[in-house]
This record gives sequence, structure tokens and C-alpha cells, in this order.
Amino acid sequence: MKYKYVFLLGRAGCGKSAVYRMLKKRIVESGQAKTLERVDDFPRFWAAFKTDDAREKEGKERIYSQPTPDGDYIVTNGAL
Repeated sequence: MKYKYVFLLGRAGCGKSAVYRMLKKRIVESGQAKTLERVDDFPRFWAAFKTDDAREKEGKERIYSQPTPDGDYIVTNGAL
């Protein structure tokens, strides 16, 4: 296999998971790999956003994010 890593970047709902499933199927069916490992950063980000929400309810400062008017979040701490 020529490439060891593939990064799919994009906004939520843009089709990254669908592209991953198609790539995985093609790579496995072609015999280039037996398995693929998917690493998804969403659970880590979501946990940080929820931690910030809980901290804010306790009157504490948010650490990682700020909520947006449309119910989304902006990451404010590059360490995340």
C-alpha cells in the first residue's frame, strides 16, 4: 500500500463517514489491506463541550469552547 494514512476533514454532516465507508470497502475488496482503523475526534470534542457546559452552570469559567447562538460550539483552546 502506497499510503499509510488518510485524513478526512470537513464540517459535520458533509459526508466524511460515507466517504470512509466507501474507501474502506474498496481498499479491503482490492486486497490492499485486511483491516482499517478509524480514529474519530468527535467524542473527545463533544466531551469537552459538555464539560464546559457543566462548568458554566456551576459558575466556573469555560476551558475549551464557547457556545454559538445556533447551538454549536467554537473551540477556543488549541490544546483540545
